[in-house]
Amino acid sequence: MKPTAEQLRRALEIREQIDRLEKELQEILAGISVETGIAEQKKEKPRKKGKRTMTPEARAKIAAAQRARWEQLRAKKAEQQEQTQQPPQQS
Repeated sequence: MKPTAEQLRRALEIREQIDRLEKELQEILAGISVETGIAEQKKEKPRKKGKRTMTPEARAKIAAAQRARWEQLRAKKAEQQEQTQQPPQQS
């Protein structure tokens, strides 16, 4: 039994559809966006691990906060020394 012309046309349509789907699958697996036709980068570039830098404003802010902490510590020490150096008051 030979296939009819209609069956041959239908077989050709199915073969073309299979070919399109196989191509789409290959593009997806290769990282190519089918909608735009542009290759997508799947791998991230390694980040450079260089020396970290701070802005002068950030350094100044940190330094000011440390100076404030030191000043509080000095004030607390001075207060403690004054209390220990004062003789007990007699009534």
